[in-house]
Amino acid sequence: MENEWRGRLEEMVKADGRSLRAISQAAGYGENYLQQMLKDKKQPSFPRLARVLSVLGSGPALYVTTGMRLTPEALRFLRLALSLDEDSHKTIRGALDALEDRTSAPKSHHDQPE
Repeated sequence: MENEWRGRLEEMVKADGRSLRAISQAAGYGENYLQQMLKDKKQPSFPRLARVLSVLGSGPALYVTTGMRLTPEALRFLRLALSLDEDSHKTIRGALDALEDRTSAPKSHHDQPE
């Protein structure tokens, strides 16, 4: 379980299409850095791993570190949300809280199928 991130990283590297060498160099490391991390199971520091993940993009970075996949639509929403002013953030938070309350609230007797 501790190294599940490594399998996800390997999956994202394959999906990226560039070679291990190209990704390592794009992150500013030696050409064998990613190979050593994946094949030789060397443990990177988080800042070093973060630099590699930044080369792969935000979706792959989230997936590698958490195991969660975001749809392209969800990523667009997050990017949009990050660009909004504070009042807009509050409005969106309120709407999301209300939606979450509705979807997680226990159903009443009237909502139950007979």
